Amino acid sequence: TLIAYDVNVTGDENCDVNVVKTIQYGEDLTFTISSNTGYTLKEMIVKVNDVIVEATNGVYSVNDVTSNINIKITCFTSDLKFNLNLTQRICQI
Repeated sequence: TLIAYDVNVTGDENCDVNVVKTIQYGEDLTFTISSNTGYTLKEMIVKVNDVIVEATNGVYSVNDVTSNINIKITCFTSDLKFNLNLTQRICQI
């Protein structure tokens, strides 16, 4: 029988993660991350099972899965409305 593992994602509400929720023993997991509408992604920290990982051509990979996968994402985004309001306030001072 095949062993299935859970893929859990925690992180920033301003980012969207495209990933499956379960994966079979020995399979390779890939996922992508994008910013939600209204936000611009400036930088992010992505950890898989507490280890920082980097994307290759925008795709994150975990090879040969043998346990549950925990993905934690910290996104640094800018909100266009916030930036405009801040500029307006500075000009009014």
